[in-house]
Amino acid sequence: MGFRHIRAVIFQLGHVPDGPYKVLLRMAYSTMDEDAVPTYSDGWEPLARAMGRHVPAKLRGAADITSQRRASMMAVNRALRQLETMGFIYMLTPAGGRKPASYALKLPHVNP
Repeated sequence: MGFRHIRAVIFQLGHVPDGPYKVLLRMAYSTMDEDAVPTYSDGWEPLARAMGRHVPAKLRGAADITSQRRASMMAVNRALRQLETMGFIYMLTPAGGRKPASYALKLPHVNP
């Protein structure tokens, strides 16, 4: 667990807007302190939950659930774009097939 990375988000990045802040905090939680480059690759669902979004389980043919999942995924994507624009993350590998995208975190006092 990335305690050092979590501390960097909490103590150095309190000015980040609420949604992106929660996403960044959840991303930092998934990293390891020993990693040279802190990396997140757990997918969008944990990030949506961190934002307080409801992420229902997939059900084939359930349009209302599909629209809820899509709305949550879009909210996460907006937060990720904001974090990229602010320079706190960058994409290492895009999502493809059944693999989620992976992101590197650029946090103060963690990356030179």
